[in-house]
Amino acid sequence: MLADALDHYFSTSETRRMSNSKESEIFSTLYYLESYLKSLKYPAGSRENPARTCRDLVECRLVEKDGTFWVDPNLGCSHDALQAQCKLAEGGMTCLSPSTDIEFEYPVSKVQMNFLHLLSSEVTQGVKVHCNNVSVWRNSGHSVKFKGWDGKVYEYGSHGNQDIKIDYDGCRTLDGTWGMTHFTFRTQDVTQLPIVDVIVGGYSSHSGHVPDSTVKIEIEPVCFW
Repeated sequence: MLADALDHYFSTSETRRMSNSKESEIFSTLYYLESYLKSLKYPAGSRENPARTCRDLVECRLVEKDGTFWVDPNLGCSHDALQAQCKLAEGGMTCLSPSTDIEFEYPVSKVQMNFLHLLSSEVTQGVKVHCNNVSVWRNSGHSVKFKGWDGKVYEYGSHGNQDIKIDYDGCRTLDGTWGMTHFTFRTQDVTQLPIVDVIVGGYSSHSGHVPDSTVKIEIEPVCFW
């Protein structure tokens, strides 16, 4: 009888221990899920708790001033989150700057860019073309061509130029000095941007400069909303 009593005691203790372990594991899982769902509902724009886009920060009303925040469009592991300039006063625009103002490289993976396209309804980007006594939009010899993210090429007289606004055309004045023409791209076909290349006189300009020293390119941030 003593042996039976001891067996019952130890089996009961083991069952109780296993039960407590399972309960602890369940509570830990529930706590993790609660924290994860809360982070999705109330993103802080931090590295640990990024927003999908800057618009989320506006909708959650957690941030009021423009600034640099972390975003994670694919909401996967936060290791591939990226920093964006958030223009909250303009509805939560998510702006990504190129590596430098003369390079066509952006600190974002293709996967993240694809998700950012899916989450956006409109996109805009500006490009400055500095010129030395040459016209860069109407002159066939130096007219620039812009290549978008989806491969679309914008050039003078081509279809789709309704997406381009020339804010200032200083290169049109041929007075022997440096001038500047500013292009603004804005479209609801969000996969067209950012601009990934500018072609001048048949030369690609991935580095931001073209062999012709009379023309230099300056790339501005691309902004999604």
